[in-house]
Amino acid sequence: MVNNAIEDNGPIALLTMLKYIKDQKMNFRHTLIFCFVSGHFQISQAGIHGGQATSRWLKDSRQYWDGHSTHGKAVLGITVEHLGVDSYTDNPRQNRLIYQNMSDSMYVYVSNRRNLSILNEAMKVTQPLGNYYMLKCLKTAYFGEGQPLFQNGIPTISFICMPLTLCQLASFRNEPNIRLMFNQINLIMQLLTLSDRRL
Repeated sequence: MVNNAIEDNGPIALLTMLKYIKDQKMNFRHTLIFCFVSGHFQISQAGIHGGQATSRWLKDSRQYWDGHSTHGKAVLGITVEHLGVDSYTDNPRQNRLIYQNMSDSMYVYVSNRRNLSILNEAMKVTQPLGNYYMLKCLKTAYFGEGQPLFQNGIPTISFICMPLTLCQLASFRNEPNIRLMFNQINLIMQLLTLSDRRL
């Protein structure tokens, strides 16, 4: 499988946020852990018992999240995948994708009401572009790398866009829309700062 620039752009968001935190000399009450998880399409190698790739990090790094003994206790897991996605629709008669608009739907899994309240506040502040759909977390129906966090009892907010162009070979159709991607990273950064104050 050859990944394209949408499938692999989560680390860009993390690096952008880390640079902003450093440049602004920001301080947080909570310890932040940024995980660069690989293997999204290699679940049989990277995941544990068929789980998403994050399940491997959770198993190998319990001291950071499980709260046992002297271990850290995770209070929120935020995952970001597939940012800056333009919307296309399939035209089977012409056997091609047709451009719709600059923002494909963003799905956000939110594990509890407190997290939903924080997310709504962040969205009110940033006024993000596009359509956001809030989804209830279920241990068996939760797409993306946030699923193992939720399955292990970590409260989650997980951003995932699932466009038609996600698994296609690299082309102009799956180059990230930088304006939209910046807007989405801004929302996630706002969410991070608000949650640090509220949790």
